[in-house]
Amino acid sequence: MSKQHPHIKTLRAHNKWRRGDDRPMLDPKEIGIAVDWAIKVCELAQKFIEAKPNASGEFYERLESAVKEGR
Repeated sequence: MSKQHPHIKTLRAHNKWRRGDDRPMLDPKEIGIAVDWAIKVCELAQKFIEAKPNASGEFYERLESAVKEGR
């Protein structure tokens, strides 16, 4: 398995904080950079889907399954 991207760690930590974790809030600039990165990843996924419309159904199904399972 590959190493987790630092922005993913930032987003997960921020989400835990939002849900009541006792650790202090992260630097808002760091959070913003991670959010911008996540948006870019989503935009690239959309471009992939548009470029390969026949694969989009499977892609969305796998993505939805991964999100539900917490991967």
